[in-house]
Amino acid sequence: MIRANTRTARKVTILLCIILSLCLFLSACTVKTQDSSSSGGTGKNDGGQTQTTGQSGSSTTGGSSDSDKPYVITMLAPFYRQEPPIENGNPVYEFVEKQTGVDLQITWVPNGELENKFNAMMAANNALMVMNGANVTSSFIRMCETGAIWDLTEIIKDYPYITEKLMNPTIEKSSLINGKRYIIPFNTPDARIGLVYRADWVENLGITLPEVMSVQDIYDLAKAFTENDPDRDGKNNTTGFNYVEDQDKEVVYGFDCIAVGLGAPNKWGYRDGKVVPYFDTPEYMDALKLLRDMYQKGYLIEEFATLGSGAKYNPILQERAGFMFTTATNAVYPGGKFDTLIATNPNARMDYKLLLLDPNGNKVINSNITGAPGGICLTTSKVKTEEDVRRILQFFVDAMSGECAKAIDIGIKDLHYSVGSDGKITVSDEQLQRRTNDGSSEIFASIIPRRLFADDWGQPLKPIDLINQKIAANQQYAIPDISVGLLSAESLQTQNTLAPIIYDARVKFIMGFIDEDGFKKAVQDWKDQGGQKIIDELQANYRP
Repeated sequence: MIRANTRTARKVTILLCIILSLCLFLSACTVKTQDSSSSGGTGKNDGGQTQTTGQSGSSTTGGSSDSDKPYVITMLAPFYRQEPPIENGNPVYEFVEKQTGVDLQITWVPNGELENKFNAMMAANNALMVMNGANVTSSFIRMCETGAIWDLTEIIKDYPYITEKLMNPTIEKSSLINGKRYIIPFNTPDARIGLVYRADWVENLGITLPEVMSVQDIYDLAKAFTENDPDRDGKNNTTGFNYVEDQDKEVVYGFDCIAVGLGAPNKWGYRDGKVVPYFDTPEYMDALKLLRDMYQKGYLIEEFATLGSGAKYNPILQERAGFMFTTATNAVYPGGKFDTLIATNPNARMDYKLLLLDPNGNKVINSNITGAPGGICLTTSKVKTEEDVRRILQFFVDAMSGECAKAIDIGIKDLHYSVGSDGKITVSDEQLQRRTNDGSSEIFASIIPRRLFADDWGQPLKPIDLINQKIAANQQYAIPDISVGLLSAESLQTQNTLAPIIYDARVKFIMGFIDEDGFKKAVQDWKDQGGQKIIDELQANYRP
């Protein structure tokens, strides 16, 4: 039950935070920022703290004139946990470096701060050779047009493994800028989002969940987790839905799943011969009303508007909330996002559900491939020659194929897996845990172009492999964003610039500060400030 004497104060505080965040977001579009935190030391990360490497001295130029020495590649890369992945003593990391003849010097940054870090480093002329965090924005387009980013259009044709194996066909064209390849986009499956939940809480409450849940089922689960003491501690201290409203970065994992489950399109749809943004549909309004009801009754977390993607797992890790929409593989143990929860509470168990039933009984899930995908770029200030470009691209190929790919997928023989006299690969619980503890399972998850799923080396299927098999099978149910690949770079940037209008109105509606008319006014403001031009362009380009 919501505590009446604190609710109003919390809402006012959260609203002020939203207004402040919105102002900062808009000011960031026009003001160059200097990053005072980018001058740290060098060295490999041992898991103790965020490392900033390759920021000064000759190593930032990368490469090596001595063929006997490893080729230095400096890189900006994101991490998703409390601490960055372990480098020192990481067997897979060291194996890949040795096999490829490369010395990786990585600057790790929390994923939620990646884009800002990217922009700050580029503005301060403090770029690294390989920069994660490239997105189709007006500032990045200017970087490309002024020669700050390598044009890979022709060079990458010589590396078909990258274009055919490390890029999703859906996003290959949509990541081009004016027809040119500056970004190597992140490779993600269409249907990876799932409802990840506390299975032990479900068991405690005697609930039987359907194989494919409707939005009503999700609402009922949130209610039960909030009102029925699922952790059995006799206290009123749990909430159902761990919903995170981090502008439009996390909405695809929460609100959009609910909206699509209610019949809304995914970002953009086609209704009665016209393209329409999903926030201008009746089903989107139904989703807004549902979440407002859940907020008012305490079925979703109070801090949903201020939590941010960097702390998005905390309400579940702290045993305050029971479920969230996120990548389904995050539910696995060990190696998922909730290992620390299970370490502190051995009775805790996570499980997942893929797909939703829409009002017509169809299986659906919103594709997480929307707009123009972000990815990796190579900077001309640090990657000096075409030869250096080719050396880096070859590293991407080498790391994701052959023995390196095998090490990334299943680890190091005798350390992370065993091979019997019959040639069969086995993995003990101890070996599986060791691969998680030494950082081998995640070090290459998000720093270079990657394959969608692990290759078949004859290894026994792990829980994550079973999830990935289901994700692959569910591609057919993914509801696409029809705008992918059809909007110009200018329209994509306008869309990003206008996004806070809808974000602000969505949060205010859920919290009860505006009504339906207030939200419709925000939609009209979006159209008047440039959104209608986006609609017109997509209308002209889309062919149903």
